[in-house]
Amino acid sequence: MHTTTKLGTIVVISLLLGGCSFFGGDGSDAAASVSASAAASPVFQAKEVSPITAAELDKPQTDPGLNVEITLQAAGYNPAGSGSVIYVLVKNLNEASLPTDALTVHLEGANPITEGTIGLDLPLGPGAAANLQYAFDAPTSALSNARFTIGNIIYQGDLANV
Repeated sequence: MHTTTKLGTIVVISLLLGGCSFFGGDGSDAAASVSASAAASPVFQAKEVSPITAAELDKPQTDPGLNVEITLQAAGYNPAGSGSVIYVLVKNLNEASLPTDALTVHLEGANPITEGTIGLDLPLGPGAAANLQYAFDAPTSALSNARFTIGNIIYQGDLANV
């Protein structure tokens, strides 16, 4: 019975390989085109820039260093634990994917906490957008006069009333 199974497998593989040569040669052209297109993929590159302070908290801001658009959506109590959460929309303006570790966040006078934080878990593709949330151990009252930095954008003021 094992000989029949092996023989059947060999016949199927032979037919598949024969079909490949029938429709397009020996397959070497396909391998070459795959490797050529993989090598031509754009690679993300951050630029070193000075941070920008957002003039208006509720308007989208473009980060020239990361080439992303960031919109501060809301801030308030952390429903997943203690402290506060800041909600942002991040849109990738690059032709390359934004790596998961490209965005850095900081809330002055507070420490980040994992409960309630939903950052990038996969690279953000070109033109794609994601709703993200960052949790901190600060009470919600601290958001009324806060300084939050994400990437190269600084949001300063009453984040709780965005």
